[in-house]
Amino acid sequence: MFSLLRSDVYRLVHGKALAVAMAVLIGIIVVTAVSLHAVSDPGFLILCYQEDPLTVDELRDDLQVEGGPLGSFVVTDEEGEEADDQADERFGADPSPSLMLSVEGASESLTAADFAAVSAEMRTFSSPTEMLGMGFVGGGLLTVVTSLLVAVYFASDFGSRFIRNLVMSRRGRWAYYGEKLVLAALIALLVEVVALVVIVTSFLLAGFGFRSLDAPGALAEWLLLVWLTTTAYAWLTALVVWLTRSMAAAIAEAVTVSTGMVGATLTQLAMFLGGAFPWVRAVPDWLLVRGMDVAGTGAEGLLAPSEIVPFVNAGAWAMLVALLWMALCAALALGVCRRRDV
Repeated sequence: MFSLLRSDVYRLVHGKALAVAMAVLIGIIVVTAVSLHAVSDPGFLILCYQEDPLTVDELRDDLQVEGGPLGSFVVTDEEGEEADDQADERFGADPSPSLMLSVEGASESLTAADFAAVSAEMRTFSSPTEMLGMGFVGGGLLTVVTSLLVAVYFASDFGSRFIRNLVMSRRGRWAYYGEKLVLAALIALLVEVVALVVIVTSFLLAGFGFRSLDAPGALAEWLLLVWLTTTAYAWLTALVVWLTRSMAAAIAEAVTVSTGMVGATLTQLAMFLGGAFPWVRAVPDWLLVRGMDVAGTGAEGLLAPSEIVPFVNAGAWAMLVALLWMALCAALALGVCRRRDV
């Protein structure tokens, strides 16, 4: 088993699949960081404000003062006189900074400092795990990249007939499938480490920051949940490869399942049917997508109570679900797939 693992690691490192997967992963992260930096730039915010200024009704809904909503709105020009009806109907129709908003006797105008403050707020996350989880973990980037790599690499054993060169006795099959499961877990760990390093580095260079750091224990639990969930998705993809012997089927599974698409659809279906069948509402809590959702909120989200077992927090429950799915995949791989002819 260990000799097979060393051989696979060597082939993986020196092959094209890993390099392409890492290039795609890093490219998506860097492009995302650059894009978010651009859209949160004060100059871009000013441009958007000028293109789509707020109406008085929107301001009445959005702006609040201590003690309740804002009361009276009067739009005046730079001379202090009330603007015409059209400007009063659409505050800021004139992109020049000359229009003022009088609110209960006080005049306020949006300045460059205001937009800079909004930009700083947009570029500040509550914690590192919130930044990591919001789009990259909760969005399925890590799981789909890992699953696609597993699909391409594991299916190549059948496409190149590499598996026929192995001694596939009963002991040899146990070693083959067991080693592949370990390899998939290592791939998931590699993708997680590379992604986290690149995400933190690129976002810090792009000017993003955090209000506070995660506690070491919460951070460790969050990282473990991400790895277990990613590994479980990778094992599902490996199982599809071994059952179908088809790279196309495994890629299709990775794109639909590992992205969370199927899980989200089943969750919505369970909510829809929950009125007629109350037990269906519990189905989403047993899906792997639950781990993605919990990890996507950051380490703080792990401390929330789970809906199934109130005395177990959401993070522990999501890890338990991931372990159950991993156990199911391992049982099918070692109990069913190893009995098939190669």
